Amino acid sequence: MHQNSWFTRIGTLGFHLLLLNVFFWLGVLLGIGVLGFFPSLVALFASSKQLILEKDDQYLYRNFWQNYIKEFLTANILGLMYTLSISGLYLYYRILQMMTPSLWTQLGVGILIFVLFVVALSLSTVFPLFVHYKYPIVQYPKFALVYALSRPIHTIALALILFIFFIVYIRFVPLFLLIGVSSIALVTMWIGSSHLARKSEL
Repeated sequence: MHQNSWFTRIGTLGFHLLLLNVFFWLGVLLGIGVLGFFPSLVALFASSKQLILEKDDQYLYRNFWQNYIKEFLTANILGLMYTLSISGLYLYYRILQMMTPSLWTQLGVGILIFVLFVVALSLSTVFPLFVHYKYPIVQYPKFALVYALSRPIHTIALALILFIFFIVYIRFVPLFLLIGVSSIALVTMWIGSSHLARKSEL
C-alpha cells in the first residue's frame, strides 16, 4: 500500500509537470513570444510554490492562468530589467573585443565577469522571491542578490543541479520539451522552500 502511494505521488507530480510545461509554452505563445515568456515563468513559479509550500494541487491550473494575467505587466517589467542588464553586458563585451589587448582590456574583462556573476546570482533567486514576497518591483533584483549571497550552500546546490539539468536536457531534447522548464522551476523553488517558509521578510 505504501509503495502504491509513492507511485501515485510520483505519477501525479509527473502529470503536473507535464501539464504545467504545456501551459508555460502556451503562455509564451499567447504573449507573442517575448511578452509571454516572463509572465509564464512567474505563473510557473507560483504553481511550484503552491505544490511545494502549500502542498495543494487544487485549482493548480486555474491559478496558473490567474497569475499569468495578474502579473503580466510586472513580470515583463522585471524581465525587462534583466534583459537590459544582460544586453548591456553583451554590448560591453563586444566593445572589449574591438579594443587592442592591454592591461585595461584585461581589467575590463575582469569587471565583466564580476558583474555577470552578480546578475546570474540575482537571477537565480528572483522568481521564487517574486512569487513569495511583495516588494516594489525595482527592489527585487537587489533582494534576490542578498538572498543568494546569504545562503551560499543553497546557491551552490542550485548551480550544480541546474548544471545537471543542462547536461541531461542537451542530450535528451524531447524530455526538455515535455517537462524541462516546469521541472527546473519546481527544483529551484524546492531548494529555497524551507527558507522561504520560515521567513516573512529579508
